[in-house]
Amino acid sequence: MSSDDRTAGRDTDDTWNAVRRAFGRNLRAERNRQKISMVGLRDITGVDFGYIGEIERGTGNPTLQVMAKLTWGCKSQSLTCAGTSHARRPCRTGLSRGGVTPRGSAGSSR
Repeated sequence: MSSDDRTAGRDTDDTWNAVRRAFGRNLRAERNRQKISMVGLRDITGVDFGYIGEIERGTGNPTLQVMAKLTWGCKSQSLTCAGTSHARRPCRTGLSRGGVTPRGSAGSSR
């Protein structure tokens, strides 16, 4: 593996870390704005409230599916990942509320 390959991998990791931290900050802000507790968001999405806390603190490593569920749960068209030096544009899920079905809802595969 060349040093360029290692640098590219590190840059990708840095970018993803910045995106997930920004998503967590924006998730917390949106959840608080709507006065939704972590337990309430868990009930809506099926995502454990402890994991929601980790995501909001920037220590969790959510999949895109979890990010989409949380976005849906906050009834937000998108939670932006902007505000970092790496993410220059909003990160949009492209999913409407009808595009993601939380666990335990009609049509859910779980």
